[in-house]
Parts: sequence; C-alpha cells; structure tokens
Amino acid sequence: MGSKGVLARAEGSPVRRLAWLAAARLARARAILAAVSSLEMAGRSVPPEAKGGVYATLAFACLVSAGTALSLRRVRSVRRFGAVQVLLDLATVSALVHFTGGADSVFISLYVLVVVYGALFFERRGALGVAGLAAACFGAVLAAQRLGWIATYDAEVPLPLLATVWGVHGGALLVSAFLASFLSGELRMADQALDRSRRDLHRLQRLHARTVESLLSGVLTTDQAGRITSMNPEAERMTGRRASELLGHAVERVLPGVLELLQPGEPGARPRARM
Repeated sequence: MGSKGVLARAEGSPVRRLAWLAAARLARARAILAAVSSLEMAGRSVPPEAKGGVYATLAFACLVSAGTALSLRRVRSVRRFGAVQVLLDLATVSALVHFTGGADSVFISLYVLVVVYGALFFERRGALGVAGLAAACFGAVLAAQRLGWIATYDAEVPLPLLATVWGVHGGALLVSAFLASFLSGELRMADQALDRSRRDLHRLQRLHARTVESLLSGVLTTDQAGRITSMNPEAERMTGRRASELLGHAVERVLPGVLELLQPGEPGARPRARM
C-alpha cells in the first residue's frame, strides 16, 4: 500500500501519533535545555567534560525529530517506523542519563515517556516490552559506568544502592507500562467510536440529501440566520436558480417574506420551506 493509502487513515491512527512524537521530542529537547540551565543556576552544573555530550545528545534529538516529520509522508509500515523511533529515543535518553550522572541523573524519568510511546504504538505487550528494554538500557548505563567501560561524571555510587536505584526505576517503568497501555486502549476505543459516529453521520446526511432530492415538492433549508443551506432540484426549477448560486445567501433573496411565514421549530433545528 502506498503512502497515500496510509495517510488516508491518518486520523485516529498511529500516523498521527508519530507526528505527536516528533513535536513532543522537540518540546522535550527544549525542556531539557532549560533544565540544564536551571541546574547550572542552582549550583548543580553539569561537569565541563560532559557538557559537549549533553548538547550533542540534544542536537541529535532535534535532528531525529526533523527527520521524523519529513518522513511521515513516506511511511509504509507505521509499526516498524514507530519501533525505530522508540529505539532512537531509548538511545537518546540513555546517553543523556549517562552524561548527567547515571544513577544521580535528574533525567531518568524520561524513560517513562518512551514507555508511553510504546503503549501508543504497540498496546500492552509492546508497552511491557519497551519498559523491559528501557530498564535494560538504564541498567546497561549503570553497569558500564561501574565497570569503567564508559566515563563516570559523578561520584561513584555503592553497588547495593546502585541495584536499589535500578530496581525502583525498573518497577516504576513496568507500572507506567500498565497504566499507559490501559489509557492507550481507552483512546483507541474512543477513536473507533468517533469513527463509527462520523460514518453514521455521513450516511444520514446522504440519506437526507437523497430523500430531499427525490421529493416532487420544492424543498429549501436554511440555517438559524436564514441563509440557504440546501435546495432540491424541484426548488431549483421553481426558482429558476441553481443551488450553487444561492447556497449561503439569505433566503429572503429568493423568497421575500418567507421567514415571517415559517413556524419556529425545535431549538437548533434548521428552518425548512416547502414550495
């Protein structure tokens, strides 16, 4: 299926959520930059040797967001594309956690946002999988710092405390996965109900239009302001004007004095004139 076929289902589908993801990633990058500035103002500055890594990570996040926005019209497999986005976000958050102190980083909670993305794209099983992967990424950062495989930008944390930090955050990620998947399911059902309502409304509108068109009497409808909203063919024949010429114009232009003859209907109902 081509990209046009995918975009035809964009409303209420993961394609729209990909657009949200790109916008949210840009907003998150700006929030992180503001948070880093606030930390420096509060005296808890990022180590000088880590600042380059923090800013490079934020620049990478912005580039990924721009790439996501530019690629939306070419997406063929939304789930696969969403999976790539989740992996890129996990890598971005892990790098940010590494450069801002590992176990002491104030940005560990950003893993929760990635789990929420997973719930939006992959439902409960996918959300739990993303939560497990996020916990593994966080654990890998802690282990690599502890073993000296990557630089440590903060004081060394004792191993028991390190395990506790990882366990607490891992549990929080699993809880977030359950909650996010539940909310995602509710959102999906609401989207489906809205789509059904729209389809029903369109069918009713078509039925109304065909019914009015088939009447032998001339029928003309207006809105509450007295502007013409529809005319059937018989009304066109009787007035000698085409509906396309009169839609949106005051009914008094076609039938002077007709509004005085109309009986008020139910609140919100459209006045209808029969000729």
